[in-house]
Amino acid sequence: MAGMMEFFWLFLLFLPTQPAGRPATPAQVLKYVPPEAVLVVATDVASLSHGMNQGLDELLDAKFMKSTEALVQAGAMITQGRDQLKAQTAKYGLDPFKDIRWATVSMGGLQGPEPKLLAAVGGKIPAKTLQALAADAGAKQEGALWVFPEKGGQFVMARAKDSTVLAGSRDWVELALAGKARCPAMKPLLARFDRKTFMLIAFQVTDQMRADWQADADWEARPLLGSLKGLALQMGYTGWSLKVVTDAKNLAVWQDLLYGLGRLAAATREATDGMLFIAKGVLASLDPIADQKHDLSPEDTKIFAALIAHRDELHKLLAKRFVGPAPKTKVMANKRQASVTLDVTGRTGALTLIPFGAGMGAYFLAARQEPAVIQAPAPPPAEAPDEAPAPPAP
Repeated sequence: MAGMMEFFWLFLLFLPTQPAGRPATPAQVLKYVPPEAVLVVATDVASLSHGMNQGLDELLDAKFMKSTEALVQAGAMITQGRDQLKAQTAKYGLDPFKDIRWATVSMGGLQGPEPKLLAAVGGKIPAKTLQALAADAGAKQEGALWVFPEKGGQFVMARAKDSTVLAGSRDWVELALAGKARCPAMKPLLARFDRKTFMLIAFQVTDQMRADWQADADWEARPLLGSLKGLALQMGYTGWSLKVVTDAKNLAVWQDLLYGLGRLAAATREATDGMLFIAKGVLASLDPIADQKHDLSPEDTKIFAALIAHRDELHKLLAKRFVGPAPKTKVMANKRQASVTLDVTGRTGALTLIPFGAGMGAYFLAARQEPAVIQAPAPPPAEAPDEAPAPPAP
């Protein structure tokens, strides 16, 4: 399993810079979105897996990865993770890097006892794959549905007429099979998906969510959260965009926020470039490592020596993947729709999302935490009164 973990961590870094083959149309990818969906994640799986494989191959072929036994073993573990994934899916007659073209996951009822889910997966997925998966899970066939024993038979899987594999809550899968999985309320957000997109995250705020935020969030986050009606984060091969739906009163607020976010995106490229040069300079200052007074183990010493010796190659590899030309940013407000959109374009524009995702996630997570209660210090114990003198003897 260790190899699988390294494999999936690297998956997050090697984002695609071009589509793999002919991407599916937005109509195909967004065909199955139930009316009650509040969160939708649509992905071009083929391009994501192609970009990841391409990045992994570049990393594994680098000279420094073959320079020490420890780095060779690290490369072997990454390769093992990729091979394990292929082996685990091969028994179902599926190649995850070739047979899956796209996937869309819709969720609803997030604040209820049982959230709703519908996953739609398209591509060249054999019918025997569905049967093998169902058999392994102990599912029983009921008409067009494979019913899983978990959750009282409310989790099912099916195959649509267009060969799309559907899995999730029974009522949502049945809606999809009947051709009634449509969500007009999210149409303005889902419209951000096109053939230049490898991932779209669309989120629609419900009245219940807004009420919970007003009750639970810290005071400084309530106005911002309360003004949010929906957002769509689109990640493409040449950049990304963020669309926020609000109200007329807060249009200027979000316009300033997204402008600032765009400036940070441009700065992220410069910061990344600077950090890579700093790292290269630090490695150069340690050459040769044998002359340094350190407490590294012999194996770690070999790794540092390899990184120092191949610092130019390492810098070139990372700069190619993470720097590129400076991204261009543009903020547009639409008064009629009460929405603001930030577009960030550039070959490595999508990579500027990595620090933003961490920062915004931390902000909203902190906003939902219970405020810390500072206990007042206990008062010092009162001193016992002096005993009264005994009365004189008669």
